[in-house]
Amino acid sequence: MMNSQSNKTATVFEQVTISLRPAKMLDLVEPYLLPKEGVPRKMRPKYGQAFFVRSQITGKFDNKNYIITQDTDREELKAWFRQGMIFVPVCGAKLIAQNQINNPAFAKA
Repeated sequence: MMNSQSNKTATVFEQVTISLRPAKMLDLVEPYLLPKEGVPRKMRPKYGQAFFVRSQITGKFDNKNYIITQDTDREELKAWFRQGMIFVPVCGAKLIAQNQINNPAFAKA
């Protein structure tokens, strides 16, 4: 027989800080080779790229990230990019280098 007390699971939220920078075109698209020429000639969306959108009105970011997929509205993405609203995560060596520039003590650690 079931116990009258239900097993409730507490939801735990974590707060995270992510370093972002304004997106460059090659963050959102990638060149691909034409079959016979072997030269990058065309661009296609960089599927799987995460990005964040900042409002031009409030200056605040949406509370979610976006991922470029086949379903992404290309015209909307272009408009956001042209308006400087798209930001991408900074990671790896770029983040370490920036921390060293911003905080010389970090470089010594």
